Amino acid sequence: MTTTATKAKAPQAEETAKIRTVIRQNRDQAEQFLTDYQNKYIPALEKACRSIKEIGVTPTKAIVVQAITGDFEPLEEAYREVMEADMLLFKSPAGRAAMEDIFKENIHRIKSQFEQLFTGIVGNNWAGGNTYGTFEELTYTRDKDGNVPLDSISLAQFFDVSDEGAPFMPESAIEAVLDAFRDYANPKAEKLLEAQKKAANALTAFAKALQDANLSIPLDVPAFFFRRYFTPEQSEESREWIIRENPEGIL
Repeated sequence: MTTTATKAKAPQAEETAKIRTVIRQNRDQAEQFLTDYQNKYIPALEKACRSIKEIGVTPTKAIVVQAITGDFEPLEEAYREVMEADMLLFKSPAGRAAMEDIFKENIHRIKSQFEQLFTGIVGNNWAGGNTYGTFEELTYTRDKDGNVPLDSISLAQFFDVSDEGAPFMPESAIEAVLDAFRDYANPKAEKLLEAQKKAANALTAFAKALQDANLSIPLDVPAFFFRRYFTPEQSEESREWIIRENPEGIL
């Protein structure tokens, strides 16, 4: 029974995904955000990763993201593992204390750098730990000009770190940003658009039947209702009429 139910749901889920209609791409806004991200956020990440490398730790995305949110414990653990071998060389308590001071100084320096680098980009949310659950939530902060301020640590989900410890923005993240800026029709509009398309196809077939029967097709002076929801186009070669749906009439 469970297997049958699972199989029955899959096609419905796929069908739901296929009928999503993009109302607006908002491509310019998305590309502006990507430019800001590449020109401001990635360089800050590069500086942060270089500082982590300087203490002998290979930065990972997990270490960097946690540090951006204010949690430096993963970095401290990785750094202590690196220093452990050096600390064993010192037999005296004074030597070990000196190494411990170096450890604390380096961690403090990196903490200060992270605060300086990312507070200027993600605003007060860095200190408060506020996040957006998804990038879509972040886009709700778009101003009247469509700009998105870099004011959330959720920006961290759009970068990755190579095996060598270099931050970059993967293609999947770029596509996620582009998709986040797209406006989609709601489910109610989707049903209307689907019905409108079927009606346009039927009207095209009816217009062809009228033309084949040598009957007049008064599409040159369409009614308001017709013009709002449909657009007639006539082929220059065949002179056949094609009725196209006008989604703006619904959306």
